[in-house]
Amino acid sequence: MPIKEEGIVPGTKVKWKGAFDFDLLYRKMKDWLQVESWSDVKESLYVERVKPDGKQIEIIWDTTKNEEEDYFGYKLNIVFRGTRLNPVETVKDGKKLKLMQGTIEITFKATLIHDVDDKFKDSPKKGQFYEKYFMSDNIDKNQIELYDKTLDLIDMVKDFLSLYSF
Repeated sequence: MPIKEEGIVPGTKVKWKGAFDFDLLYRKMKDWLQVESWSDVKESLYVERVKPDGKQIEIIWDTTKNEEEDYFGYKLNIVFRGTRLNPVETVKDGKKLKLMQGTIEITFKATLIHDVDDKFKDSPKKGQFYEKYFMSDNIDKNQIELYDKTLDLIDMVKDFLSLYSF
């Protein structure tokens, strides 16, 4: 078990109500994670319900990334919740677009994992000493790096969704 898991982004939400291309958003987010060298996305939940007012979806993604020094790891949890999703056709710049109309809420939770390889599982005091005297600068660097990368993904999602405000 790792020495410590530290919440860096505790649950930032992006909420969009209107028309958007869900399939393209889904693919763009997966591509972004792949380009940024995150592990393959584990889809731990995919639920789709058809209701009289439209589809409801809930999807949970989990992915991880280890940093170069092999002491820290990043964990990212992304939850999609869509309600009242209905297919619509719209025209933009003379082209027909097939979109989803409804509300989508995406929650991002990022966690910094200390001692990802359990090097100090048998001697936690040595691990605390190692962190305090050898890794203290790297802790701050990794906190900032994970925070910035998570915000980059959130900004990409916001930019993508704002493309459909017409």
